[in-house]
Amino acid sequence: MFATHDQHDHGADGSGDQVKQTLVSHFGLRSVRPSNATRAGRVSCVALACATAGEEGRRPRRRPSSPGEWHDAAAAGQIVFTTAWHMLMTRAKLRAGETVVVSASGSGVGHAAVQIAKLAGATVIATAGSDEKLARSREDGADHVLNYGNEDVTAGVLGLTGARGADVVIEHVGGEQFGACLGALRKNGRLVTCGGHAGEVVDFDIIPLFRNEWSVIGSRTGTVRETELVMGLITDGKLLPRIHVALPLEEAAEAHRIIEDREQFGKVLLKP
Repeated sequence: MFATHDQHDHGADGSGDQVKQTLVSHFGLRSVRPSNATRAGRVSCVALACATAGEEGRRPRRRPSSPGEWHDAAAAGQIVFTTAWHMLMTRAKLRAGETVVVSASGSGVGHAAVQIAKLAGATVIATAGSDEKLARSREDGADHVLNYGNEDVTAGVLGLTGARGADVVIEHVGGEQFGACLGALRKNGRLVTCGGHAGEVVDFDIIPLFRNEWSVIGSRTGTVRETELVMGLITDGKLLPRIHVALPLEEAAEAHRIIEDREQFGKVLLKP
């Protein structure tokens, strides 16, 4: 029923040297093994080659400075940044200059998607349920923010884009937000979803779906190759996993409370 994109770019693998040059020049990776560069090309060479982000988007973030910080960054970042990369670069095939809406930008996947989209040269519209989280999203690179607790996301995005709509929506909330995000797409826009904690069964009008030729794309956690790539970007300070709090294992109940009350920005860690 839904239009989908192929997972791989046909005829766009490129050589290891070509992809390595792209990773170094556009994403700022200081070192890429040829084997990993070639693998990265198979992930989304077209998207990488189009990533001409400005200096603001490529500005190094604070890197972890101690072994403990590195371990925490790896624990907090490997899944959510891999998932966000897979959604944006592999499934949506994001191109520089496009407009991306990131739903729930204070979540693990959400804050990762904001950073990756900005790094790739996109205009980023972040949505979240609190002004505090939206302020943090601006720190992560969001160009515009919308509070879906008191603002209409569809109308807000259309207003920010001159009624054109967004090229890509990263959606992993479900429920009412799914329909609101779908309506924020431009004609031929792509919505990528990887979750539905606010409601796994959604209700929307199928008529605008086919009239606007929208694509609704499912996405799961990414590949080992994508994990290698995003961890390289984290190592080089181009991406920064946000850790809301790190708690000892005996305080697991408090960690669950924080998540259930939706207080966190980024990830909550439990440490043995």
